[in-house]
Amino acid sequence: MTEFKPSFINVTYHREEVIYKERGHGLLQKIRLRKRPGTVGICATIKAKYNIDTVPHLICGGFSRRTPRMH
Repeated sequence: MTEFKPSFINVTYHREEVIYKERGHGLLQKIRLRKRPGTVGICATIKAKYNIDTVPHLICGGFSRRTPRMH
């Protein structure tokens, strides 16, 4: 990564995955799987380890009013 001396690295967050678990009687439970460490963690690691600026790029698809806001 440092060999090419990039002025910044764009880090893209991919939306969460969803799986459905059978709960019996024909009912399904929707379970959201978040990927870790996430955009902020990846950006912080790149900056700390390689001292390269990062640009967090968030994909808005898959979010809803119920999705917690990032602060």
